[in-house]
Amino acid sequence: MRSGETWDVVVIGGGPAGATAAARLAQAGLSVAVLERHVHPQPKVCGEFLSPECAVALDLLGAGEAFRRLPAVPIQTVGLYGGGRAVEAPLDPPAWGLSRFVFDDWLLRWAALCGAQVFEGYEATAVSRVGDGFCVRARQVQDLTAVEFQARFVAGAFGVKSGAVVPLAGLDPPGRRKSGFIAFSVHLRCPAVDRRVELYFFEHGYVGLGSVEAGRVNLGGLVEPAFFRHLGGKFMTLLEYLAGRNRAFRERLDGASDWTPFRATVHPGFGFGRRAWNGVALIGDRAGCVHPFSGDGIGMALQSALLWAECVTEAWTDWLHPEAVLERYDRRWRQAFAARLRTTWWLDWLRRRPGGLSITLGLIGRYPSLLAWIYRRTRGL
Repeated sequence: MRSGETWDVVVIGGGPAGATAAARLAQAGLSVAVLERHVHPQPKVCGEFLSPECAVALDLLGAGEAFRRLPAVPIQTVGLYGGGRAVEAPLDPPAWGLSRFVFDDWLLRWAALCGAQVFEGYEATAVSRVGDGFCVRARQVQDLTAVEFQARFVAGAFGVKSGAVVPLAGLDPPGRRKSGFIAFSVHLRCPAVDRRVELYFFEHGYVGLGSVEAGRVNLGGLVEPAFFRHLGGKFMTLLEYLAGRNRAFRERLDGASDWTPFRATVHPGFGFGRRAWNGVALIGDRAGCVHPFSGDGIGMALQSALLWAECVTEAWTDWLHPEAVLERYDRRWRQAFAARLRTTWWLDWLRRRPGGLSITLGLIGRYPSLLAWIYRRTRGL
């Protein structure tokens, strides 16, 4: 590539949101560059739960059939445990379990097939306004060679857990919030967890188990940093603590084998983020992050990327100023996601109240339709 080359759109980050936006815009005939600092495939700290709306988004990309050929495992049952109660129910519609190692790499390759130019191993270092457009400065991670990209539109799709810092006019990085949890995940084998997802809640966080490809299970969760330090900063000690309080989890732990190393990161929190920052659109988790227990994080990332791509495409037909595009995107984003973010906030608030989890699971056990309502309410179905 030539430094200083001009593009219609530059997307910073090649995860699910960035790849989706790039694919959609390339399909619309725009020139798109994707800057991804890692070389895929890469493992990620994630629950690796693909909710039903992921398939809807991928169908809109024309990628639905290709996705269904991946080794994703259909998730047909959910189990909820905590507060001395246990509830199981079918998932309707079903979801899928697939590692980010496979999914992210496949989706980024799909964006390239659609015509986006993917620059792996390139890290964005600064973004500045140039007239009605932008100059994105980047460097190759391997040899630190500096390059520049000129673009009319720029999207930040680097996630809340990535640690990405892209200076814009000296402002603080967008979405920087007080650290709230330590997020972790590990793969293992546990034959009892087959085509299902299980969530085990305790007073300082939760742990989830979910089927993924190749007969493996993703074990992931969130824990408050202070409590994690109290346990000596060891993940197996945390799991033993939970197993001592929940017999069902103890049975799962006793039947587990073939563990991979733990991966961990700091999760800065949940709720509304920003949809724009100094003219740069923010998509995926940067725009807003739903609580992971809802299982809607990847689905929201794909949907927000499609919303922004739709607004950018309309800019060419409606002759919209870039600021008007951001206003339209913000309005549509709130219409799509505000209700589900508020719903998960209230559910988490209730879970953390004394006796709240026991009451909630008791009501779900008595009224199964309540879980179906929550399932749809937290994903806009």
